[in-house]
Amino acid sequence: MTEMAGELPTAVWKTVTVVIGGKSPERQVATLPVIGYPHQVARRILLVFVRDPADPATLTVFFTTDLPRIGAAVVQATVLRWPIEVSFPDVTQYLGGEDPQSWVDLAPDRNVA
Repeated sequence: MTEMAGELPTAVWKTVTVVIGGKSPERQVATLPVIGYPHQVARRILLVFVRDPADPATLTVFFTTDLPRIGAAVVQATVLRWPIEVSFPDVTQYLGGEDPQSWVDLAPDRNVA
């Protein structure tokens, strides 16, 4: 992905402001529609490259199947969605969300309809 991003012309990179945790850092965003699978030419994927203007070596890549979407909108939606995605494994790992109370002792016998 780094090689792909390096081959993009500088005119493709747009500087946008993204709200991340109450801060508004500037990031450079570029999009590139690609074919995900050779046998599905009609179904494309939009790669969204994001980098820090101060350090172009830091690169994050997102992808979406929503081709008309603007790269900055994909980045902002991912930033807003990220705390939710992190909470799913945290709930199962730390709060015991994978162990319903109906699995203790005689509960399965009581809960059978």
